[in-house]
Amino acid sequence: MALLDSVGRLAASMTDILQTRLALASLEIEEELQRFLQLLLWSLAAFFCACFAVVLVAVLLIALFWDHYRLPLIGGLIAAFGGASYWMFAHIRHQLASKPRLLQATLDELEKDAAHLRGAVQEERQENAN
Repeated sequence: MALLDSVGRLAASMTDILQTRLALASLEIEEELQRFLQLLLWSLAAFFCACFAVVLVAVLLIALFWDHYRLPLIGGLIAAFGGASYWMFAHIRHQLASKPRLLQATLDELEKDAAHLRGAVQEERQENAN
């Protein structure tokens, strides 16, 4: 009877652990999806700024043949949008480089659970041996 009770408790513990770990995995997947969408928006904004800078370079080349008053304004716009796109790309690169591994917290917790269960099994074997 003690063996059946022990197996039942072990099964209940394993079910609870699995439920908790699946909830953690679900949360990590949601966080990763939010991070991905944020990076996608940043990428689109950076792409827009880079495209706008290219258009302004073309306008600047055309404006070289016009009055000299338009050149500083167009050059400043090119620098502003070019700098903004550079900053956004740098931000995206940093976000991608510093992101945690997918489901890392779940894997860490499962490793702890496995170590704990190995210890519990060894303790029970020692108790049964005595």
